Amino acid sequence: MHPAPLAEKNEAKRKKSKASGGRRHRLSSQSASPDSENLAKHCEKREKLKKRCEAKDEKMTNTNQQLIDEDARKAENQLEKHQRFLRMAKVTSLRSKDPNTQVGCVIVDKENCIVSVGYNGFPIGVDDDVFRWDKEDPEDNKHLYVVHAEMNAIINKRCATLHDCTVYVTLFPCNKCAQMLIQSRVKKVYFLEDRDELPFRASKKMLEHAKLPYEQIVMPRGKYVIEC
Repeated sequence: MHPAPLAEKNEAKRKKSKASGGRRHRLSSQSASPDSENLAKHCEKREKLKKRCEAKDEKMTNTNQQLIDEDARKAENQLEKHQRFLRMAKVTSLRSKDPNTQVGCVIVDKENCIVSVGYNGFPIGVDDDVFRWDKEDPEDNKHLYVVHAEMNAIINKRCATLHDCTVYVTLFPCNKCAQMLIQSRVKKVYFLEDRDELPFRASKKMLEHAKLPYEQIVMPRGKYVIEC
């Protein structure tokens, strides 16, 4: 066999192999191209979804924070309202002539309008210059004669009923006053100072059993005077 035809045959095989390889490469490139596009689209989709989720989370966080802030503002406004009425009760207590224990009471309706006030003192017509304010003599003990602030406030009411009204008093009600408050069907009692003697323990027991809630309010220092 001559060398020339053999060389030509080898060259033809090489070209054929090269052409076949090129076709395989092109087919491979063509088949890979759609996968790459799908992957890119999938990644883009995921990124958009991630951004939407982040935006939603941020919106939810902002909404929750707004609700928290709004609740805090409402609570602060409520506290300021309670403190305002208790300051009024404190000022009312200054009218009492009791040299040791001055108690004031303010009653407000559902619209936060004052319907009655009262302070501790002797009954109408009983001269406080004749009756003593001390507790030394059993017969002259002031507790036998003094009308408490809550009682005076209930008696002095400027409305038909105290049903669903709120009571603000500077000292926690005693057992007798608690009885009258329960019978008047008031909604809640707010007070400044607490006591632990038997009449006050009995009062708490009655109020809790009658499901009449009470709450002690702490006043900021120097906030007993009504601000103009």
